[in-house]
Amino acid sequence: VGLGTQQLAKNKKSSYGINYSYVNVGLYFSLIKQTPDYFKMPQFHNGDANFRIKTKNGGMIKYYTTFAFGDLGLRRPDIDSDYLKDAFSLKNNNWYNNLTYKENLGKGWKMNLGASFSTNLDKIQQQVQDKTNLPKQFPSSQFWMNSKNFSFHNLQNLSLGRAVIEKSLGGLSAIRFGGEYMQIDNYTAAFAEGSIYLSKNLAAQVGARFEHSSIINRSDIAPRISLAYKAGKRSQLSVAYGIFYQKPESQQLYVPSMLGFTKAIHYVLDYQRIYNQRTLRVEAYYKKYEDLIKQMPVSYNYYDYNNAGSGYAKGIDLFFRDKKTIK
Repeated sequence: VGLGTQQLAKNKKSSYGINYSYVNVGLYFSLIKQTPDYFKMPQFHNGDANFRIKTKNGGMIKYYTTFAFGDLGLRRPDIDSDYLKDAFSLKNNNWYNNLTYKENLGKGWKMNLGASFSTNLDKIQQQVQDKTNLPKQFPSSQFWMNSKNFSFHNLQNLSLGRAVIEKSLGGLSAIRFGGEYMQIDNYTAAFAEGSIYLSKNLAAQVGARFEHSSIINRSDIAPRISLAYKAGKRSQLSVAYGIFYQKPESQQLYVPSMLGFTKAIHYVLDYQRIYNQRTLRVEAYYKKYEDLIKQMPVSYNYYDYNNAGSGYAKGIDLFFRDKKTIK
């Protein structure tokens, strides 16, 4: 079952909406026999809400939120025996929020602000049971069976903020600068870039990005540049160079190693032609990778990590779309 509404103000300068739905498969499962034994019938609550407000200067404020709750439990035959059961249950709570604000500041200045917050909680329980659905314990010699009895809560929160300021320089040229912050690993970034038309047929985009991750206590600066040349009315040739960084994966940070960012250097040459509802694009690329994470065995079932890895990728991409012959 579900219900919802979306309303627009008479002056068309604001709107709001709300939706809710509930799912319970108990009636269906009572009609259609299921192989698993569901001791908790799967049920789910979902909802979302939003509003939008236009500002006096043509800007826009938007908010969106959504939540979900789920609960289920089922028993299946245990794979390591012919008379025991595995009982698994899961409760999930999820909530997401997103707020953005876009505004014209006048004299060619624009502002974009955004923030989001999300939280997810999984309550998981696994239990070995006997034929009467009672918990089963095992002697210490059967540790692999006792390991099937567990319960844990997994909570994940993420907050993100972002701000971008843009200044028009006349025509299609503009400069942009801003920053962002990610709470999950105290990641901070700032950037600046400019889109400059050097002539009628030649444009450049030049920028740099500063990044810092406190979880690995590392910082970097990533420059990027691209040039685009209009080769006639229907064709364009472009070349791009850029450096990109990425922090190690979360599971790699559990090991007490002094890991840093991994690095990728991109070189891209692109040709595109659009004519008579047909598009042809050919792109050649070479990507060089440095400081990749390598996994080194130290002892039985234990590994260490370092940034000694390297590699590359190269190739040609071909894309063709024909909207005239095939409508």
